[in-house]
Amino acid sequence: MSNRILRLQVRDRSLDPAQAELWVTAEAEHVTPTTELRGRLMGPRCLYSATVEVAYPLGPFARRPAGLAGPAARVVIPEPSLWEPECPFLYEGTVELWEDGVCVDQAAIRHGLRRILLGRGGLRVNGRPLTLRGRVLTECDENAAAALRRAGYNLLVAPGEADLWDLADHRGFFILGRLGQPEAADLALAELLTAHPSCLGWLLEPPFDPWDGEPVGRLREHAALVGVQFLDTPDVPPPEGVVFVVCPAAAGNAAYRRVLDLPALLVGDGPVGPEVFGRLD
Repeated sequence: MSNRILRLQVRDRSLDPAQAELWVTAEAEHVTPTTELRGRLMGPRCLYSATVEVAYPLGPFARRPAGLAGPAARVVIPEPSLWEPECPFLYEGTVELWEDGVCVDQAAIRHGLRRILLGRGGLRVNGRPLTLRGRVLTECDENAAAALRRAGYNLLVAPGEADLWDLADHRGFFILGRLGQPEAADLALAELLTAHPSCLGWLLEPPFDPWDGEPVGRLREHAALVGVQFLDTPDVPPPEGVVFVVCPAAAGNAAYRRVLDLPALLVGDGPVGPEVFGRLD
C-alpha cells in the first residue's frame, strides 16, 4: 500500500542558547504501527555569513509527548544560530516517510529559529529590540530585494505569493501578508505561509471588516501576529486576537491610542511613542 506526506509542521519546542529542540510532525494518508519519520536538517546557512554546516538527524522521542498526533520526530541543535533580518540563518533538509522499512515519500523543509515578542514596549526579536522599516509592494526579485536591504528596509508588506516569501527567508526580510477579503482559499494559503521564518504575521486591510473576528481567530491558531489597517481613527477596538494596527501617522494621536491601546506601524511621518514599532513607506 502506498503512502504519502500530506502536510508537515516544524515547531520550536525550545530555543535555549545552548540547545534548541524542534518537533517535526506529519499528516500522512494513513498511519500504521511501522509508519515513522526519518531525515535530517543541514545548517546553519546564511547568505551574509560564512558557516560550517552540520547534519542534525530526526530522531525518536525517548517518551512520546501526550497529545502529539501522527508520525513525529525531534531534532536537537546544539548552540543554534537564530533567524533575524540582520543574519537570516536557515536550517534545511528532507523529511522522509517510512513504512515497513521502506521510504515511501519525502518532502523538503526549511526552518528558521526565532522568537518574536510584540507589546506596548515595541517589537523584540530573539530578545533584542527591533524597529521595522517597511515597503508595501506586490512583487520583488533578487535585485530589488538587494537594493531594499541596502536602503535599510527589513519589512515587506505583500500579498501571499510563495516565491516572494522564499526570497524573504533567504534575504532577511520580515513579511506582513496582506488580506483584504479573505476567503477560505486565502486563509488556507496564509496558514501554509505562516510557517516561513520571514512571516511576521498578517495584515487585514480595507475592505475587510476589522470587527470580523473569524479570520483573526483562524490565523491566530497558527501563532501568526494579526493586525488591522485603519484609514482614520476607529470608534471601538478591533476584535480579540488583533495585536497591532497600521494607521496613517497623522492618526497616531492620543485619542487614537486611547481607543486601540495597541502597538502601531505608522504610514508616513508623524508623532512616535514607545508603542510605535515601525513605519511603512
